[in-house]
Amino acid sequence: MTGEKLVGCSIIAAAIFWRILLLDNYLPKVIGDIYYEWALSLPFFSFGLSALIFIGLAISGKIRLVKEWEPFLGSILLWSFAGVGIAFIIIVSGTIYYDSPQGPLALILDGPLGVAVGIIVGLIFWLSNRKSDHSAS
Repeated sequence: MTGEKLVGCSIIAAAIFWRILLLDNYLPKVIGDIYYEWALSLPFFSFGLSALIFIGLAISGKIRLVKEWEPFLGSILLWSFAGVGIAFIIIVSGTIYYDSPQGPLALILDGPLGVAVGIIVGLIFWLSNRKSDHSAS
């Protein structure tokens, strides 16, 4: 369980660092300001995708909706809050390191990115825990 948490936090942190590297160095030259609109819509897209997967599993009869909705929602919410927390820690650390008063404004982009990646990580871990619980019984 601790290894799973470490892997999930590492995935979220890698996504945040990847965004910082690409956006600050490469993406403004390539796609311009479209990235900002895309980044702010990521949590809605990832939650919608997760909900569609959950509903698809419920309709196909692979899960019981009444039994599984609470662990599903709990996993997604927990990991989305973890994503915001990890983004906050990374941005505040970078702000302190570079002594930049405008550094916390990066949370406008990294907060939604952390939520979106956290939702996907929560979905993946919910599915993996569900499979391991199902195979154990």
